[in-house]
Amino acid sequence: MKINITLESYVQSSVEQKMEKWLQKNEHESVKDYEARVSDTNKTAVRKRFEEEATIRYKELFAKNVNPENTLAEINWQLPSSSSSEVEQKDLRIQACVKSKTQIKSVSVEINEQTTRGVSAVVNDGCEHAVNQVVTLNEGMNTIKISVENEAGKSVSDTRYVNYQANTPERTPATGKRLALVVGNAAYSVSPLANPANDAADVAAKLKKLGFEVILLTDKTKKQIEQALDYFNNNTKGYDVALFFYAGHAIQYRGKNYLIPVDADMREEGDIEYECTPIDRVLAKMEDSGYKLKIVALDACRNNPFARSWRSFSNTGGLSFMNAPVGTFIAYSTAPNEVAQDGKGRNSPYTAELLKKLDVKCLKIEDLFKQVRESVLKKTNGRQVPWDQSSIVGEFYFNVCEM
Repeated sequence: MKINITLESYVQSSVEQKMEKWLQKNEHESVKDYEARVSDTNKTAVRKRFEEEATIRYKELFAKNVNPENTLAEINWQLPSSSSSEVEQKDLRIQACVKSKTQIKSVSVEINEQTTRGVSAVVNDGCEHAVNQVVTLNEGMNTIKISVENEAGKSVSDTRYVNYQANTPERTPATGKRLALVVGNAAYSVSPLANPANDAADVAAKLKKLGFEVILLTDKTKKQIEQALDYFNNNTKGYDVALFFYAGHAIQYRGKNYLIPVDADMREEGDIEYECTPIDRVLAKMEDSGYKLKIVALDACRNNPFARSWRSFSNTGGLSFMNAPVGTFIAYSTAPNEVAQDGKGRNSPYTAELLKKLDVKCLKIEDLFKQVRESVLKKTNGRQVPWDQSSIVGEFYFNVCEM
């Protein structure tokens, strides 16, 4: 029996049902918390996430059962053949096999979030249609996606990460190439936050001015964060300094720290290990990566938003102390086992002061975070004490000294 359900109708129905449930006020939720949660900004972000989830679910449920005339195009990469790769040539040929039961309306290639339209999908004996295109890469990391639209709607390929690096002389962390992964999660269905998306965007912009190549993620799922983390740590050629910045909810459980993605569904405390990303994984991957200097900055010690609905909870506030592997600097927005403030302005108190200090030239990393600590202490009347630990060798300046 064929099931004739279009992608658009399925997504619309699914999203409306989820939004109706999400908009209901929790009996334990204050009026203030409810109004903050259902703000226009959060509604837009949550609706977008529900649409992405429904699209994925549609493919899982109906890919084999829908009327063939209403199926999305299937995109299979040929070149690059792996999800992440390193090249030394600026021009890269990409190839993909496209299968579509209905007429293809359009094909586009997105490189580093810039879309090239009018790409051809030519008839090919091996795979119905073929995309064969030469693209020009930026130096450093590049993201590439292919989009195909047919009668059933638009399908998007997996992302290919390509790191283009020309051969360069040996560098030190002080003068070498810099790469940053910046994550800000704010649009939680439970206890959304006001600042993390702003914090991440502003830190990313500042780091770009300071010579970092930046991967910026906002309001992403566990899978999306871990895919970006894998790329960040598997493609290290040509980079000397790696920085991981996270703003959003995080939690301590059994002595370990976890980042909470926006799609976390934690009905009880034991779900933490399955629904969240362990920070130990970030540190371990960076340790194995070959980066000469690793920097981790966590503006993530807010209250646990799920605790009220759990039958039992260990109730340990903030994040626990973590060992810094050799060559690593770890900065926390507050002391171990303490809770940080989200803030009332555009940025959290911690990120606001960090942004200011990054503008100061010739500050060694240790001195920069010491000044951040002093400023946050003063700004919060001693209630929040930023913390850091270091095992780095040599000197590093975010904003280098003028000669």
